[in-house]
Amino acid sequence: MKNHIKWLGIIVLAAVIGLSFAACGGNEPEKTISITGIPTEYLTATEYHFYVADDKIVAMGNGQLSGSIVTFDLYIAKETSENYYSQTNDRWTGKGTFRVGFSIKIGENWKNGNAQAISITDAVTTIQFSKFQVN
Repeated sequence: MKNHIKWLGIIVLAAVIGLSFAACGGNEPEKTISITGIPTEYLTATEYHFYVADDKIVAMGNGQLSGSIVTFDLYIAKETSENYYSQTNDRWTGKGTFRVGFSIKIGENWKNGNAQAISITDAVTTIQFSKFQVN
């Protein structure tokens, strides 16, 4: 009887540990994206907003300009109403191939662009600005 209880305890402990690892979602790093080669006309922008999407927006971030590079940390996006999203305080750790888009405010005007099929797997993904289609 003591052996059965001991084995039952070991099985329960193993199950709890296994479920804990599964709930953590692995050890994927928090993601950051750097956009390099920003054209001169965009260097005076006052706001840089970015998103990562598959069929819906999954992550968002606000960029910081340094030289001709904009870098932004990605945070989990939450749909607040149909097709409207807000950024949470939780860092995004996803990976895969996504569409990356931006809105950049220059003076009173906004420029938008997106790049298709960007692979995001490492902690930092670098994308050349020339990959974006701007409208």
